[in-house]
Amino acid sequence: MSSYDSLEQESSRGELNHQPSFLKRLSSFVATGSALGNFRTLEIDFDDQERELILERLSKVHGIRPAKLIGVTKPLCNWTLYYKSEEDLKFYKSRSVKGFYRTQNEIINRYQQIDKLLESGIPFSLLKNYDNEDVRDGDPLNVDEETNLLLGYNKESESREVFVAIILNSIINVVLLLAKIFVVLFSSSLSLMASLVDSVMDFLSTLIIYVSNSFAGKRDKNEYPVGRSRLEPLGVLVFSVVIIVSFIQVGNESFKKLISGDRDVVSLDKTTISVMVFTIAAKLFAYFWCESSKNSSVVALVEDAKTDIVFNTVSLIFPALGHFLGIWWLDPLGALLLCVYVVTLWASIAFVHINNLTGSAATKIDMQTIIYLILRFSESITKITSLKAYHVGDHINVEVDVICNSKLDFKEFHDLAESIQYTIELLPYVERAFVHLDYRLGNYVGHLH
Repeated sequence: MSSYDSLEQESSRGELNHQPSFLKRLSSFVATGSALGNFRTLEIDFDDQERELILERLSKVHGIRPAKLIGVTKPLCNWTLYYKSEEDLKFYKSRSVKGFYRTQNEIINRYQQIDKLLESGIPFSLLKNYDNEDVRDGDPLNVDEETNLLLGYNKESESREVFVAIILNSIINVVLLLAKIFVVLFSSSLSLMASLVDSVMDFLSTLIIYVSNSFAGKRDKNEYPVGRSRLEPLGVLVFSVVIIVSFIQVGNESFKKLISGDRDVVSLDKTTISVMVFTIAAKLFAYFWCESSKNSSVVALVEDAKTDIVFNTVSLIFPALGHFLGIWWLDPLGALLLCVYVVTLWASIAFVHINNLTGSAATKIDMQTIIYLILRFSESITKITSLKAYHVGDHINVEVDVICNSKLDFKEFHDLAESIQYTIELLPYVERAFVHLDYRLGNYVGHLH
């Protein structure tokens, strides 16, 4: 069931009946997966005279050929009319309705980004550039840089962000590792031992992420024709396995302590407590510094910092309570609970990356955004017959079959399809796009394997 089917069901319950027109507009062109069917271009409300005037103006600005191929397109509607602010959402009591509207807001934001991209003139520039003889050298114009800025995404800024995050975490992790070695030497606490193992893993994680990020940034088109961007999630996956194995071992030692006859109460001094408090404060700083990033390497560091905050807090509370209350089993119990928490958390992270690296389907919102971009791109596109979008690591590959106006010649077909490909690839979450032209419905779909 699509989110739009869900919306119609909610409408029937009476809470969303004030937006039937939006439902009709969306359901007329948005679908995913096997529900694609036949797509028509967006309905344009211009009369013939207005349309000719707009085409004439576009021809003067962008050239006759690009204006002919793209034609006159416009946003489906004024999306801001249907956006729900957090203040608006307070009037709805149902969590499912609030969840729907938050999802709808995300879709609207995506559509507005596509509108901004297509109205920037970049599609016209792409088509116009095919008239140049030296078009084959490198990427067409500087559309990648232009579009990243339009969509609020900057590759150079992201690389700098990753580098700063790695350096910051490296400094913090080295300092905390040395401090915890000192603490563990003067304490028999298993919780603090688990915290030391965690710090060793922090240092190792930063090293793995730095190495994988460095290799991913170095491109050799002869040895790696499509780059090595998958090294980043692969590095995170390797680290996930290492940290899971390490904490299973610490958990095993904690369990042995609980069932053994050793009932010695751990002792903590002021220095030990001070070091642990400093550790928590340092990890809070690292967490808030990095949490806004969407890069998988930095996200892994954020998850690691979040784990450390919980981990070190519990590592301090359990042995401290055991020390002051004289309860021997609190320390090994705390260590065991910490190990279960870390193994569960990083197992879930590992499964996400395994899913992405093995080609899981793109999200429904990603699919809807790509459909909207293609349908809005040109009047010459009459139907979408197939769409596949799947993960290749953090990013997705897109395969789409479209039917165009049969009056176009071969050169126009080629240039239009390749321009659509480049425009899809400008989306920050798309790795590669493959646009296939069909001349009719009912042709073979997909690949042999």
